[in-house]
Amino acid sequence: MLEIDIFEQQGRLISDTESKVDLNVHFTESAHCLRTLPADVSSDFHVWAVDWQEGLITWYFDGEMMHQYKGPTPPGKMFVLLALFQYSGWIGEIDPNLEYPRDFEIDYVRVYQRLT
Repeated sequence: MLEIDIFEQQGRLISDTESKVDLNVHFTESAHCLRTLPADVSSDFHVWAVDWQEGLITWYFDGEMMHQYKGPTPPGKMFVLLALFQYSGWIGEIDPNLEYPRDFEIDYVRVYQRLT
């Protein structure tokens, strides 16, 4: 199975001046990338994108290329998963002082397939 994370963001990696996001292909370790963005990305809507081609995966944030992975990209069926969840473990413990409820707002999702 191939998992491509367009972005994963842990709340503990957000401040008023920057946000850290993970970009991953869970098929090989060489595809992991931790990027620092210049602001709290949760303060506004943004366009996140990934272009998945045979041998190349490219990530974009608001139209700017953020990362490229070149290597094996196994074929497989695609599904889209959008999720907001709490988890303690590899990302650290959950902050007991968090205020609830929390929102996860998505304006739209688009999926395209190249014509062959």
